Amino acid sequence: MVKVGKSSGLNNESVTSLIQSGNYLYASTHGGVYRSSNNGDIWQEKSSGLDNRLVSTLIQSGNYLYAGTGGGVYRSSDNGDNWQSSGMTNQSVWSLFKSWNYLYAGTDGGGVYRSSDNGDSWQEKSSGMDNRSVTSLIQNGSYLFAGTYGGGVYRSSDNGDNWRSSGMTNQSVFSLIQIGNYLFAGTYGGGVYRSSDNGDNWQSSGMTNQSVFSLIQNGSYLYAGTYGSGVYRSSDNGDSWQYKSSGMDNRTVFSLVQIGNYFYVGTNGGVYRSSDNGDNWQSRGMNNRSVRSLNRSGNYLYAGTDLGVYRSSDNGDNWQISGLNDWYVFSLRKIGNYLYAGTNGGVYRSSDNGDNWRRSGLDNRLVSTLIQIGNYLYAGANGGIYRSGDNGDSWQEKSSGLNNLTVNTIVSVGGYLYAGTNGRGVDRSSDNGESWSNIGLAGQDVRSIVSSGDYLFAGTIGNGIWKMPLSATNIEEREENTTLSSRILTYPNPSEGTLTIEIEDAHASNDIYDVMMYDMYGRNVGIYQIHNKQTIDLNSIPVGQYQLQVRNAQTQSIFAPSIFSIMR
Repeated sequence: MVKVGKSSGLNNESVTSLIQSGNYLYASTHGGVYRSSNNGDIWQEKSSGLDNRLVSTLIQSGNYLYAGTGGGVYRSSDNGDNWQSSGMTNQSVWSLFKSWNYLYAGTDGGGVYRSSDNGDSWQEKSSGMDNRSVTSLIQNGSYLFAGTYGGGVYRSSDNGDNWRSSGMTNQSVFSLIQIGNYLFAGTYGGGVYRSSDNGDNWQSSGMTNQSVFSLIQNGSYLYAGTYGSGVYRSSDNGDSWQYKSSGMDNRTVFSLVQIGNYFYVGTNGGVYRSSDNGDNWQSRGMNNRSVRSLNRSGNYLYAGTDLGVYRSSDNGDNWQISGLNDWYVFSLRKIGNYLYAGTNGGVYRSSDNGDNWRRSGLDNRLVSTLIQIGNYLYAGANGGIYRSGDNGDSWQEKSSGLNNLTVNTIVSVGGYLYAGTNGRGVDRSSDNGESWSNIGLAGQDVRSIVSSGDYLFAGTIGNGIWKMPLSATNIEEREENTTLSSRILTYPNPSEGTLTIEIEDAHASNDIYDVMMYDMYGRNVGIYQIHNKQTIDLNSIPVGQYQLQVRNAQTQSIFAPSIFSIMR
């Protein structure tokens, strides 16, 4: 939940990396790039030209700032004010690294790419890599190291032309750092590992039950940022660790950086700062309102809060109440000449930049989202979806198939409408909302949906971000498929090494089924062909949560996905 006050922060962003370049501090997020010129007190979004704003990493090299995104590499020559694509638009770039005359990019499934001309052109350099999901890159002496998702560490002695495994082959390595004579690796669920011989051998360095997403050295300390448990600090090269998260309300830490006298962490709830080596942390953000929605229109920035709508004419430095102060405002949308507000008392509309508001229907509904698609205005509310063809003067319920669900978000992608719901996951409509069918994440509370490239992303409460290939959402819309998800049985769930998949399909008891397994990042980690029941071996797949998609190989109909977990 975003807080609003005199200063501006990143309280509602997932911060994936932090870097310093010149007088600026930069943060990459799932919503673009942000920049601060005052040690993180105030942030401004700097995403102009970024067609894909799912930014995983940032580096500075020479006169350029580079961003690795879900749609390739982008480059800026003016401190992030403007961005231009630097290629690899069909790749999701997780890591960037500059070494000597080369710029390296680690991708999701495509291996390592290398550029010798500041990103003007790229060549794949993944020879010898069995696992090509590269999450981190670092150089130590004459060796280049690559951490991968589920395949451990790889090492190259010829600038990436050839690679060989350097161990930890069952680990997902999210961070690598070299300190003194040691090379450290932060893993998912396996804690920290350490090598003193350039990766020939690795030993556990503690925190074996933690998922470590980031590592950094600051003075005589080594810091580890974890998933859900905050920051740990070691003063003895990782032999022992102390918990250092005082003042940190959000403890899923994606990035760590030290700048001047300050130490920063990027979390899925914004940025925190410490001036005492991590002993205490302070949020760098706003602190006097709960803000659920923000919208810019003309010279004004609007904020929907727990006490109405606020308006700012100076980019958020100062705010004035704009009305509706008896309502909790969940959504704001400027459409044509009107500014619309979705509240816990229905929809309101203003034609004079928020000076005055009048009711626009759905008086007894909590309206979570508003969106215009074609000639229609849609409202997602408790009880389903409503549609207006006359600027909100009248509304018709369009919730067939949604079973009186609360709808949190609505988006339009490729001619389809997608709705994120409470408890049912994601539903889809191909007829402007007249009817809906579920396409997965059953049981999940989906608060946000966005498309990027060939994928549909869904943000959930308590279960991270999921993605699905858009091609896989094309479920055959016939009555029997609306219930098939309940007939896919997976056990034991969670699995400790094997998983039995049993399909109860009354329409095709002797058919063959294609089973596709995806991890929480939307990557395909396995394809199987089965009949009605089969047990598969999962011992080579890392711990985590996964999604199964089942397709009848004869009819090509696709079942709504099923979710299971692997634990060891």
